[in-house]
Amino acid sequence: MELERRVSAVEPLIHCLVNYFRIAFILMLCSMYAFTHNQSHGPVLFFTIVSALGFCINHILYRYLANNKYSLIVLSVDFCLAASYGFIYLQENYPDQLLVGMVGLVLFMRHKGRFITVGWLLLLSVYWTALLIIQSMHKDFLDWIYVLITFSFVLFASVIGALVRYYQEARDEATGLNGQLYAYMQQAEKLAAEQERNRIAREIHDNVGHSMTALLVQLQAVRKLQHIAPDESSAAMVKCELLARTALQDLRISVRAMQPEEWSEYSLKQSLERLIHDFKEITGIQVLLETEGDLEPLREPIRLSIFRIVQEALTNVRKHGNASVVTIHLDIRTDSIQFSIRDNGGATEHWKEGFGIKNMRKRVEEYGGLLAASSEPGIGFQLQVRIPMNLH
Repeated sequence: MELERRVSAVEPLIHCLVNYFRIAFILMLCSMYAFTHNQSHGPVLFFTIVSALGFCINHILYRYLANNKYSLIVLSVDFCLAASYGFIYLQENYPDQLLVGMVGLVLFMRHKGRFITVGWLLLLSVYWTALLIIQSMHKDFLDWIYVLITFSFVLFASVIGALVRYYQEARDEATGLNGQLYAYMQQAEKLAAEQERNRIAREIHDNVGHSMTALLVQLQAVRKLQHIAPDESSAAMVKCELLARTALQDLRISVRAMQPEEWSEYSLKQSLERLIHDFKEITGIQVLLETEGDLEPLREPIRLSIFRIVQEALTNVRKHGNASVVTIHLDIRTDSIQFSIRDNGGATEHWKEGFGIKNMRKRVEEYGGLLAASSEPGIGFQLQVRIPMNLH
């Protein structure tokens, strides 16, 4: 939205500059007619002064009139004043067509359409035909090169006005598209945050909810057995303690996942080290981090995705891996980002891809990468990820 405000502030300035240059150019031409012509006295001088005042008044009116029929009326008055110079100063080779060109400049800056273009060309045709006929009757010789140059300037100024209007419309359209893009980005961020919250909520419900349900069943058994079977009651109490500890660990992991990382304060390696430290404290599982290459040039979106993939993988190790050691190897190459996550848990050949791996695969595929998961007895579970570097 800041970009939109800046563009909106620039547009009136550009429009005003063109109009001010235009009126300055017109007043310069009027002064030339008033002070350099030998016949500039009496009615002729009065016309020159009145026309200059008329141009100034119309210049002020342009600022308060929208691009509608009222501005066309003001443009018509401007055209009449500008066209009059060609007939009043008939005997002189003064550039009267420059004034007409300034009218065409404003016309096409403010209006567009086939009707405007055809009407302007017809008006110029009638005006130029009448002017040339009268000039040929009062002059012995017409300088056709001069006529061609001055008439071409009118068309050139009209084209410039159309280009300025097209530029303004393109800027307005770009501003609107930027606003829509910003709104879409905000919606995408909200949707991503909502999906992440829903995922964590499901994890808390599935993991913590399951542990708390089992804990409740065990507590009910303890209450019934504490008087009739003390030994079994003690064993059930041990199970209750284990379930409570497991639920607390799952809850801590989920809460840590919900906390935003301070990416402006920590590098990717520091963020991973903090994640590993917290994970080890909560679960007691040993995690080894190995890195190759420079992690700092990576852009924030890919850094965040790598962090979330590692976070998701560690959560899966805690829930399903039954592992004691996890090794994370991150390799930043010139053409790709490659990393692997391996644990020494009780792997099996018959395993099913769950929500966690699907979520990680989706993150990797957003960047055109690949994720491969494998589980082998005696070796453990392993994730391998490759993301093309040229996309980032």
